[in-house]
Amino acid sequence: VVRRNTHAESSGWTEVGGAGADAFPDPSRLVATGPAEQYLVWKRPNLQWFTLTLYTRDVSLVTRDVQVAVSAEQGDWQPLATEVIDAVLSADGWYQVKLRGENSSLPSAAYLRVLIDTDTTLAANYQFGYIEIAAPK
Repeated sequence: VVRRNTHAESSGWTEVGGAGADAFPDPSRLVATGPAEQYLVWKRPNLQWFTLTLYTRDVSLVTRDVQVAVSAEQGDWQPLATEVIDAVLSADGWYQVKLRGENSSLPSAAYLRVLIDTDTTLAANYQFGYIEIAAPK
């Protein structure tokens, strides 16, 4: 049974649980394994901001490789600027990274998409974990 709380997602995701980053237990971890663009979409009307926990071996490429966008109707996706607000290195060489973005450009946004292009990015370098989304009613 898949319990990711996503509204939509591409088919190329595999659950890896805590594998690969033992210092940071996170049973919700996913890795993109399919070809081309792999995405996760959450539906949260009045979306204001998000913080995504991810795991990587190279923090310097996170904001380039992990693309985030918002949309009112899942059609016209507007890119969101993101920043790494925290990065903690474990003894096994993995970083736990907090990636943050704020929606100031599209007040009617109801959908948040996280995308990674596995044709241009070594997807095995990224594991996606917990996401917090602020969307007041």
